[in-house]
Amino acid sequence: MSDTIRDELLSNFGVSINDEVYERALLSADENSLDLIEYMIEEGIIHKEIGCRLWSLRIGSAYVDPLSTVISHEAVSSVPQEIARKSNVIPLYEVEGALTVAMPDPPIMRHSFRVLPRSQGRRSVRSFVYPMRSVIPLSFTTARTRVLRN
Repeated sequence: MSDTIRDELLSNFGVSINDEVYERALLSADENSLDLIEYMIEEGIIHKEIGCRLWSLRIGSAYVDPLSTVISHEAVSSVPQEIARKSNVIPLYEVEGALTVAMPDPPIMRHSFRVLPRSQGRRSVRSFVYPMRSVIPLSFTTARTRVLRN
């Protein structure tokens, strides 16, 4: 990660950000941080999809948008909402005993979420990157609404 976020936006996505806008963004968050990407998305400087894909490239994890993924009732009910909020984890679905989740930084956060599979009889937790921390409550609401409709 030697390039700046600004450099990678230009080289990987063809997105150019002028000096003034980037300097203003840096007043709100540190260079090369998830906070900077989230700030730029929230301020409309970059599109959410581009920001999410950029972060997944930077940390070397697969990207998933949980709002366009089928979220199963079993996955949501297997992770208490308080744990999901504290761990920034979005439960997505379960296949053959493996819970699949989305989280902002899987390589770093996976260790803090390791106890869940054992406590619930799962073999493993698979993770994808989704760098928008503010979506956790929405994912629980969305999943419950989908389950209630079905």
